Amino acid sequence: MVPISAPCRSASTGLKRWLIWTLLSLVIAVGFFTRFDSLAFWMQNPQRFFFDDGQTPLTLTVDAYYYLDVAKSLQKGTYQAFDERRRVPDGLRRSATPAFISVLAAAVSSISGASLEWVAILLPPFWGALIGLAVYGLAERLGRSIRLPLVEKQTRQRSAAQIMGLLAALTALLSPHLSVRSSIGWFDTDGLNVLFSCLAVWLVLGFYETVDDRRKYQWFTAWSLCFVFFLWVWDQSHVAVIALAATPMGLALLLEGLRAPKRVWRWLLPAVAMIFLVGFWKGFDAINPWRYLSILANSFDYFKGEIEQGYFPGHGAFVSEQSGADFAAIAKHTVGLAGAYLLGLCAAGLALLLIFDWRKAFFLAPLILVAGLSFEARRFEIFVAPLAGIGLGFFAFVIWQWVENKYFRSIGVCLLFLLVSWSNAAPLMAKNLVTPRRSPVLFEAMRRINELAPEDAVTWASWGHGHPLVFYTDRGTIGDGIYHPSQLSYVINMPLAASSFRLAANWMQFYVAQGATGLTQANQKLTGKADNWPAGQKRLKRLLDAGVEQSRQILQREMHWPPEKREDFLKFLFPQKSRPIVLFLGYLHADSGWYGIGAWDFEKRSYPPNGLYLRLAGLQTSTADKDMIRAQSRSGLLTINIDKGWLQQRAAKSPLQKVVVYGAPEPQEINFKHNSPLQVQLNPPYDYGVVGTEDRLNTVFNALYVGLRYDSQYFKPLELKPNVYELWSVTGDAYSAPQASLKVTADDPSN
Repeated sequence: MVPISAPCRSASTGLKRWLIWTLLSLVIAVGFFTRFDSLAFWMQNPQRFFFDDGQTPLTLTVDAYYYLDVAKSLQKGTYQAFDERRRVPDGLRRSATPAFISVLAAAVSSISGASLEWVAILLPPFWGALIGLAVYGLAERLGRSIRLPLVEKQTRQRSAAQIMGLLAALTALLSPHLSVRSSIGWFDTDGLNVLFSCLAVWLVLGFYETVDDRRKYQWFTAWSLCFVFFLWVWDQSHVAVIALAATPMGLALLLEGLRAPKRVWRWLLPAVAMIFLVGFWKGFDAINPWRYLSILANSFDYFKGEIEQGYFPGHGAFVSEQSGADFAAIAKHTVGLAGAYLLGLCAAGLALLLIFDWRKAFFLAPLILVAGLSFEARRFEIFVAPLAGIGLGFFAFVIWQWVENKYFRSIGVCLLFLLVSWSNAAPLMAKNLVTPRRSPVLFEAMRRINELAPEDAVTWASWGHGHPLVFYTDRGTIGDGIYHPSQLSYVINMPLAASSFRLAANWMQFYVAQGATGLTQANQKLTGKADNWPAGQKRLKRLLDAGVEQSRQILQREMHWPPEKREDFLKFLFPQKSRPIVLFLGYLHADSGWYGIGAWDFEKRSYPPNGLYLRLAGLQTSTADKDMIRAQSRSGLLTINIDKGWLQQRAAKSPLQKVVVYGAPEPQEINFKHNSPLQVQLNPPYDYGVVGTEDRLNTVFNALYVGLRYDSQYFKPLELKPNVYELWSVTGDAYSAPQASLKVTADDPSN
């Protein structure tokens, strides 16, 4: 038997109940205010936070629109586990149980009469403030059993634990990064994930440290409800829920078995029942331990972008939330201005706590490991906040226990509270400057798609637009916002990086009809191997760029396919009936890495050579010299001399190969004799342009976006707001049977 320390049984007294509840309520109120106060700033700046004539608010995260779309379908009674609008043409299979926050939003909206968007921006501060209650409970429970050296009588143990809980709760609630992700407009599960993670460990500790069987059953029942709700809340990641909530209980049951082997069976039976309940609810694959070990083994490589999907690049590193952060950045996001110094103090406090009561490390280990993933993926930084609070709270615990003079210990603890408040005050005020990445006009564009496009239309756009596109257009999308492997990014951007309108339109039409499996089938038919991407893609692009008749001749003369096989493949490449396609371009796409992934080299498995595509806006002609044009870019102010052919930024001056000015019926092209790869294209009537290299400029994307040039056989404008967004109707070539004369030629073996 392994001896396990029992919870404190001394005559320790705590703060008066009314006082602790008053202080805890004050801490939670502060946490709520810091999350809700942004609303005033939103109302003062409607042009950035609202659209639809200021009636509809935007959310800070596009993932919110996935949950709002589910909520809308719940209100309409149309929710299904299979959503055919996403990942066209394959669709998306999702949980048969609608997400918790979607159910909550639908209920609140139906009861209050408020729109789903208003519900989405107002709800997060409420569950964000509740994080303080869970962190308080966890820290206070940890403090109850800490045994400090040099403390003979534990007379202030309980009150020290309560002080520790209050400071931990305040530190977590004021953490800037966690505050943003659980405040006005951040309608996502982030805040709830932290809430249930801390709540689960608190309940496990309560179960483990309680001796009375009746109380143990109460703690276990509460943990079971927490675990089930946590699975419902974080429906996108069962692995994380198992790690954060189930693993601590598994460790508690193991330690309980070592402490009292004959009594552990009474807890194992409910635990097994819980496992089977989850299996029946989420599917028994959800409780397969080997599956989780495999997922965990691949997680780090995925976040670092080191997992290659066959011939495609790893994509984890190209999603902002999945790029890592260093200690200084994590510190700033967690504890504010005091940064690394204060977070180092928090880490030291947490380490000392686990040294003095080392068994608690078993229960906190999953939370610590997930927080440690912040170095690989910033999305996990929110889990650092409660641990920082516990670590700093431990020093308040030490002061309250070690310092005998009540005035000195009160001053010491108050200084810690003031330090936390001061360190986070400015960052919390600055969070008002956190704005939705997409401007309101892009949401207006989505509404226009709903009005202009047929019901069976498919929107071709950046996968980052996926969730709001589905919500506002109720049309099919290629990139749905959830599923974004590098292969899909390649599919979306390849036609934009192409130099042929025909290739671009036929590629889009082909993928809408055949999907990802169509690409591997094309590889198989053209090369004999489904995964032969270098040769398969080269031949597929050549055929799609050639059109029906020329492709027929290529298949006949170069590949010697028999007529039946040839015609079946042409029907496969160029469907006779295709869903309408709407191409949605905008300024965000121009600023993304569309060319890099769209022009991916399968043979070298690398991005194209270094080049440049830099969007320009705010064009201003100099009053002193009309040949001098100033423009803003994401790298700063640029000056362009369209007469002598050079571009200047600060002290750096670069020659230009060419300047093209659009706006007149025919573009004005000015060539220079400079040995330079740089060109500038300007569209003065719409106040924007681009500076780039020829490979980027000689693309379908640039022709449509900057030059507003198109081949009307394949692209037709639906609605253009240059420099903001563009909606294009896309039509590819349709299969037609060969003419009679071609049939004779095709059947002639001499050919």
